[in-house]
Amino acid sequence: MKEIYEEDEQSADWTLWSCVLGPPSFWLLQFGVRYALVPWVCKTGHRWVLWAAGVASVVVAAVFFVHALKRWRRLRRYPPPLGDTSSHPFLAVIGFGVAGLFLVAVIVQVVAHGFIDPCVS
Repeated sequence: MKEIYEEDEQSADWTLWSCVLGPPSFWLLQFGVRYALVPWVCKTGHRWVLWAAGVASVVVAAVFFVHALKRWRRLRRYPPPLGDTSSHPFLAVIGFGVAGLFLVAVIVQVVAHGFIDPCVS
């Protein structure tokens, strides 16, 4: 029985840390990919590729946000017992905030792409 609890504890740790570290890592990755696509898009004129990459990025960032929200709600519904020194509630709140912040950052980047032409030099 103790092994099952430890496995669940490790799984919860991994999921909560992915909620905290996943969104910034993904934001950096999508920023680099979209930046690297600009010369090719400007040369070929396929501007829809940047929009498709932007929409896909918003969807992935929203998945991170929904996952973090579910973890936060689960920990609010079933709080740890008094005296528990677990960092799970803290990580859930931080993960929810970080995922929301980076979701907004990705959306702002995609919207800015509509106002600022990347091919103007």
